[in-house]
Amino acid sequence: QGQTFAVTRAVQALVESKGSGEEQEKYLYFDPKLPRGTSPASSKSAAYRDVMVCIIGGGNYLEYHSLQEMSQRVQPKCNVVYGATEMLAPCEFLQQLTELGNKGK
Repeated sequence: QGQTFAVTRAVQALVESKGSGEEQEKYLYFDPKLPRGTSPASSKSAAYRDVMVCIIGGGNYLEYHSLQEMSQRVQPKCNVVYGATEMLAPCEFLQQLTELGNKGK
């Protein structure tokens, strides 16, 4: 507790519309309610109730838990769906690090 992951900080900044517009432009938004070609950044009053976070590569339960906690702190509260191409348990993560370390030898 007390540790905030980079993915959580990024999602919170986007949900709360904080941070520079330049930083927010790096992320993709898919909002079926917006007209085609309209940027969600142009609507500062937009409140996000549903957020989908997709991680390419290994995701983990700590990131998921951190995002769930953040979703209850922000106002208004939002629903967060978290997905990754691979969900790693701690022992699996350590095994991958071991294999990567052995490849360099």
